[in-house]
Amino acid sequence: MLTHQSVSCVRANGLQREWFEITSGVRQGCVIAPDFFATGVDWVMDRAVGKGMNGVVFGQDALC
Repeated sequence: MLTHQSVSCVRANGLQREWFEITSGVRQGCVIAPDFFATGVDWVMDRAVGKGMNGVVFGQDALC
């Protein structure tokens, strides 16, 4: 089981959020991993641009 007993948390602007269990994912080097990443970024950008925004900021990097 790839994600058995795996946990993670999100840290933004120096604040750490609650830990959560990881229940899905792909193995590193998996040939479909880039497609999953691109699909997620496309979904985020579609909703951001569709609401009149020019892009999305993740940390110090902007996706425009």
